[in-house]
Amino acid sequence: PVSYYTVLTAAYGLMIYRVNHAKEKRDGRKTILGDGASLVKVSVALSVPDRQSPESVLSRLKVISDGAKTYHRKGVQDLTSQVALELLRQMDSVTSASSMHVQCSTPSEANVEFNRMSVFERAKFGKETVNNFNGKNNAIEEVPDNDKNQKDSQSTFAVVTMLVSIEGDRTKIPNINSRRDLENALLRIAADSQVEDCLLAAEILWTPEENNEFLSNQNVVSSYPELVVI
Repeated sequence: PVSYYTVLTAAYGLMIYRVNHAKEKRDGRKTILGDGASLVKVSVALSVPDRQSPESVLSRLKVISDGAKTYHRKGVQDLTSQVALELLRQMDSVTSASSMHVQCSTPSEANVEFNRMSVFERAKFGKETVNNFNGKNNAIEEVPDNDKNQKDSQSTFAVVTMLVSIEGDRTKIPNINSRRDLENALLRIAADSQVEDCLLAAEILWTPEENNEFLSNQNVVSSYPELVVI
């Protein structure tokens, strides 16, 4: 049987999808994308002049996450692909990016590496104020902010990270040193996440999530030193 779950978390947003197949049955099988499993991570920093604009990356991620049908496989495949395509549409706002590719011999090995990288990424954030599990909202009450209305009108930087595990050895993405490299990486994720049942796990994190949270360029540089200006 296949089971999966989605979690949304703030002050960063988080979407997680796992396919808990009987791993011993998946290890060793050959898919249309080849043998083993590919683990890829892409982080993108963007300038957001007006976070309240319906076209801003933060607004678009909220729309995508709210409309995601994560209770079945196709819905999550669509979600992963949509986020990659949205980042492509936001290319004019991109300031820097980075990528990582790890080729694993089995899906089980990829799962271990995925968990390690997930913990590393989530450890960059200081708090979780929203936690939705399988559509159930377990929100932590937000502390009122008297300056919130003023802050809401300010610009911010945003960082979106996609961590994706896909069966096979063909989901290879380049080291990102240019906008073309980023485009190729996002196109690969958008396409391969839709191939048959090869998507093993996907985690999408973005910050800031709350309207009264803001990132400066210095915040981005200190938390994501691996990002390359493109």
